[in-house]
Amino acid sequence: RLLLEKKKKKREIKLKKKDGKEIIVLENSRAVTDFNGTIMYYEGIVQDITKRKEAENAIVRLNAQKDKFLSIVSHDLRAPFNSIIGFAEILINDSSDYTNEQKRDFLVYIKQAAEQQLCLLDNLLNWSRFESGRIRFEQKPTNLKSLVDKVILSLLGNALKKQINLFYNIPHNLTVYVDESLILQLLSNLISNGLKFTPKNGKVWVEINGYDSEYVKISVNDTGIGI
Repeated sequence: RLLLEKKKKKREIKLKKKDGKEIIVLENSRAVTDFNGTIMYYEGIVQDITKRKEAENAIVRLNAQKDKFLSIVSHDLRAPFNSIIGFAEILINDSSDYTNEQKRDFLVYIKQAAEQQLCLLDNLLNWSRFESGRIRFEQKPTNLKSLVDKVILSLLGNALKKQINLFYNIPHNLTVYVDESLILQLLSNLISNGLKFTPKNGKVWVEINGYDSEYVKISVNDTGIGI
């Protein structure tokens, strides 16, 4: 009998080996028919593509991590730069309105914001290592007022530029058990968002809403449109 047609099929299939291990195979097969359409026989090959699929999935995960990292960098690094630019613009445009002592304070704020920027960059790089499993989450006793003070100073220039009252009310002797770099990043994000969406002459402040031996409830508040 004469052969008329070869119907091809290509598909990925999950299979289990005798030892219970799951593998992925690529099946390339075809059905050979005669002129009447009757299938005469099947032929094809099966190829183990498990390692290839694992490599492809790893690339997808890495691309997702890269996109997430770039998104965070573009957002988190913006706020301290705004503070530095804000103080610089005050010194450039309104320098005659301030005393030498005040100007010196502004330069101190610029230095502190730049240092905070460098710290934030280090934290973001640590975060990328944390996401890839190369760094561990590290908690330690930390003075909460000192931690909030660092964030406030790094964003004060942006607040002054927009004429927003940025302040905090944290007890001096309150110690929390946290990963300092991650909490700094968290507070910086919340406060910078508050400054961004609060109009001129508004207020942004950080305060404690309650605490006991197990937890501390801290809030970032503003008089803006809200999130």
